[in-house]
Amino acid sequence: MLGGRMSLRLNELARRCLRTGPEDKVYQVVKLARVIDALAAEGISVENALAGVRISRNATSSPATRVSLNQIIECYRNANKLCHNPHFAYSVGLRFHVTDYGMYGFAMLSSTNYRRTIQFAVKYHQLATPLAEIDFKEAGGCGIWTFTPMAHPRIDASLYRFLVEMQFGITVSLHRDFIGPSFAGRELHVTYGAPDDAPMHSEMFGCPVLFSQSENQLRFDAAWLDRTPKLGNEITYLTVVELCDRLMEDPWAGWQSSATRSDQFAATGKFQRRCKQSKHERSHASKKAARRKNIFPKLGR
Repeated sequence: MLGGRMSLRLNELARRCLRTGPEDKVYQVVKLARVIDALAAEGISVENALAGVRISRNATSSPATRVSLNQIIECYRNANKLCHNPHFAYSVGLRFHVTDYGMYGFAMLSSTNYRRTIQFAVKYHQLATPLAEIDFKEAGGCGIWTFTPMAHPRIDASLYRFLVEMQFGITVSLHRDFIGPSFAGRELHVTYGAPDDAPMHSEMFGCPVLFSQSENQLRFDAAWLDRTPKLGNEITYLTVVELCDRLMEDPWAGWQSSATRSDQFAATGKFQRRCKQSKHERSHASKKAARRKNIFPKLGR
C-alpha cells in the first residue's frame, strides 16, 4: 500500500531543480501535436490551431523540436476556442499513450509493480510536459489521482476545465496501456459546476461525475494495483529510471529527446556490429594475405 498522500511539494521541488521557465523550450512537441491532429479530425485547419504559437506544422512532427509551456498553452487556448465539441478535451486525452512519453513512458511499461509505477509517475511527472500538478493516494479501497492545473495568467476558467478533462483522458489511457484495456474509473470529482450537458458526462467518462467538489479527482478500484505487470523487467526498469534521473538533473543537455536516446541505443548497437564486422574483415584479410604469401612467394626467398 502507498502510505498516505504523495506531496505536491515533490513536483514543486522537481520544477525548481529543472530551472526552467514558461518560455524555455525544453519540452517535446507531442502534447501540442496530439491536439493539432485531433483538431484536424474536427475540420479545423492547422493554421488556425497554431495561431500565435510561433511554430510551423512541419516542426510539430519532428523529434528534434522543443517547445515551451507558453506555446502549448496558446495552442490549447486555440483548441478550446475553435472546437465546439463539448467532449473534445477528454477525447484528446484518450489519444495519448505511453509511447508518447519516451523514457518516462518506457519506465512505466517496464515496472514490475503497479504501485511502484504510480510512485514513479508522480516523482518524474516533470518529464511529461506537465500542465497540472498530480498527486496520488489510496483510501477506502480506492486509488485516487488528484489534478490541479498549473497557475498561469493565460489559463481562465474555461481552459482550466479543458485541462482537467484532458488530464482525465490521459490518465485513463495510460492506465489502460500498462494495466489493461478494461481499466475504468469508479468516480470523477471536478471543482467546476455542472454544465448544461451534465447528464452526458457520466456516459462519456464511463462513471459517475460529481461537480462542485473541493478537488479534481479520478478514483478507481485499488484492486487494479494488486495485479502483476506482464511486461515488467527489473533490470530494464532500473536502467531507464537512471536515464530519467539524468533528464531531471539537466533538462538542457538531457532533453535531447527520448527519440535521441533511442537513436543513441541504436547507434551503440550499430557501432558494436560494425566493430564485429571490422574484426571479421581484418581476420579475413589477414588469412587472404597469408594465402597470397604462400602462393606467390617473394623473389629471392
